[in-house]
Amino acid sequence: MAICFEKQDSKFRIKSEAFSTDWLPDTGPNRKTMLVLLRILRDASGNALFTFQELAPLVGSDNRQAASNHVESFRDCGSDFLPFLNRKKKVDDAVVSAVLEEVRKNPLVKTKDLAERVNGALSRNDLSSANMESALEQAPYGAVRKSLLRMLETGQAHYKERSLLEEMAQIMPDNEKLRAFETGGKAGGGMELVDPTAVRNLVTPGVPLSSIHPGLKLIVALMVLFHYGIPLSVLGRWSGVNKTTVLRRILGLSLALWPKIYDLILKNCKPFAVYIDEKWLKIKGKWHYWFVVLDAKTKIPILSSLEPSRSNATCKWIGQKLTALRMIPKIIITDGLQGYNHLLERVTHIHCIFHHQLGVTRWLKKHFSDKDEIALRKRLMKGVFQAKDKRTVRLRFLKLKKKAAALGIEDWIKETERNFENLLAAVGSEKIPNTTNAVERFFRGFNRFYKIRCGFFSVLSAQRMLIFYQLMYLLIPQTGSGRAPIEHVFPEYKNTPLYQLVNNPLKALMGEDFVKKRPKFADLAGEALKTA
Repeated sequence: MAICFEKQDSKFRIKSEAFSTDWLPDTGPNRKTMLVLLRILRDASGNALFTFQELAPLVGSDNRQAASNHVESFRDCGSDFLPFLNRKKKVDDAVVSAVLEEVRKNPLVKTKDLAERVNGALSRNDLSSANMESALEQAPYGAVRKSLLRMLETGQAHYKERSLLEEMAQIMPDNEKLRAFETGGKAGGGMELVDPTAVRNLVTPGVPLSSIHPGLKLIVALMVLFHYGIPLSVLGRWSGVNKTTVLRRILGLSLALWPKIYDLILKNCKPFAVYIDEKWLKIKGKWHYWFVVLDAKTKIPILSSLEPSRSNATCKWIGQKLTALRMIPKIIITDGLQGYNHLLERVTHIHCIFHHQLGVTRWLKKHFSDKDEIALRKRLMKGVFQAKDKRTVRLRFLKLKKKAAALGIEDWIKETERNFENLLAAVGSEKIPNTTNAVERFFRGFNRFYKIRCGFFSVLSAQRMLIFYQLMYLLIPQTGSGRAPIEHVFPEYKNTPLYQLVNNPLKALMGEDFVKKRPKFADLAGEALKTA
């Protein structure tokens, strides 16, 4: 049904072959009301009589979006005309001015934080991040340019763009800044509590336990108990000090020990293949990601980094760190996160087959609902990589590809085909791992530690705790091999006082005779009678 809009002096009306309205005052509320009324009219089948495109001229536009916006605003008001007509424009001059004032203070503020600040400044609570985006479009760039330039000059502005990340790695002098960051320099923050000579004796092979100060032995014992989940309040009660003091001593010693152990890793570990994965952490209500690069042979974390995102730029930055540390492997094994494609150039990238197989199930549940259809396709799709011969895998995939249209899995075939060579390289190979199970086990152990801690409350405390966890991981023998990861690169570490204190604290603190003595029940009964 075609309609037209007629205007005469300061009035307007709507006219069609079937009906016509009276002449109405040409005001904004009247036009908005008529637009909504015409849009909500329905025929016998329940379809709208007029399209948004036909109604757009009523509000002075040739774009259907203009009409659609008014109808959506009406629905947002509960389909009630009075609130709809009385509704004020959220992003008015006052909002733009408040946004501009906050942006002058911090040009790189996030829209979510900006909305909170503007709401507080205007004593409101209805402004959203979308409103901030709209206000920023109206804010003049020249007003904030000076603030932005000042932040750049003082080094307060931080970016994630790939080109800047590459430049950061190129200008880093002699790796010293990176080494200081990775070895706890940034996470120290005045936590050094131990004499450097005492720390050196603690990690020197062949030094007798008797030469280590009893107080230092006690701190190591507290580290072990804390690692296995004994609450700080209990450790403080046992030690006769406040729990905060216990934590300060534990982390202080950890941060003093970590650079010495990490230097051993950098000097003695030459990775051929590495696993790379990330673990999410929630710090002060915001998601962070702990990236860990684990050597496939020794199961040692050669690099770890706590980052605010897992974007392509972040993954590129992890690769730049490995380059700066001269720890570039030949092969990287990942779970297939897209950002890892930007990690390192000229390195063979292997996708974990285990994660690929899990993805088959998720994809089928998303695209099919019938259990029998899912079971049939799952058997065929997972069967492609259930072989130890590359030729067999290729033949199975080509055979399934021919059936893809009939099975309705063309999209899965295309996605798998893009990653096929990354998956195929590890099939049947004795040198190249085909799963990331080792780094998954590393994170499972960390999960137990993380849950007991009930999260972290700042980025700095998280960095310190992550260093502490890695330190204990390197010193504690693994199930199966019976060797601590640090022994793979430095076998003599087993003879250091630190290793002995961590793995046998009772023997170290109380003496060998006390620990090994096993009195018989009759002896205990006799001693009890004597004392009675």
